[in-house]
Amino acid sequence: MIDISICIPVYNTERYLRRCLDSIEPALFGFTYGTWEIIVVDDGCDDRYTCESIASEYEFTRIIHHESN
Repeated sequence: MIDISICIPVYNTERYLRRCLDSIEPALFGFTYGTWEIIVVDDGCDDRYTCESIASEYEFTRIIHHESN
């Protein structure tokens, strides 16, 4: 069971995603009690493959693609 989940919604913000993940991940590595994850929620951005590529570089990170209506 995951103790902490951080959800990051993205929509055409690929250029900021790496900086965002870089700022979150070091703080979570200091978290010694329990488990954690980062969830990047792509709400139908134009370049979903860039988001997928960036998110795959970070441990404990997964991406969910959601098509906007």
